[in-house]
Amino acid sequence: MVKVSDGDALRKEIGCTMFQMVPVHTQMPACPLVEVWLDEEGLLNGGDLNRTATQYFSPVNAGEFHGNVVIAAPGVVP
Repeated sequence: MVKVSDGDALRKEIGCTMFQMVPVHTQMPACPLVEVWLDEEGLLNGGDLNRTATQYFSPVNAGEFHGNVVIAAPGVVP
């Protein structure tokens, strides 16, 4: 687990210049909501499809994730 305390650290972990957070409802009772931090321009920049994140979250998010993602409980990333 990597401690991310600012935008520069998050950009480094994701490997991007611009990022966004997508709140995603899960089917896990212990953690019904997570924050998925991702490359905001991943699809536009031709980033590889993140199959794991897309398969796991697509039933509830109805979208694709490209590039690296950081998944966190709400409020963990300031």
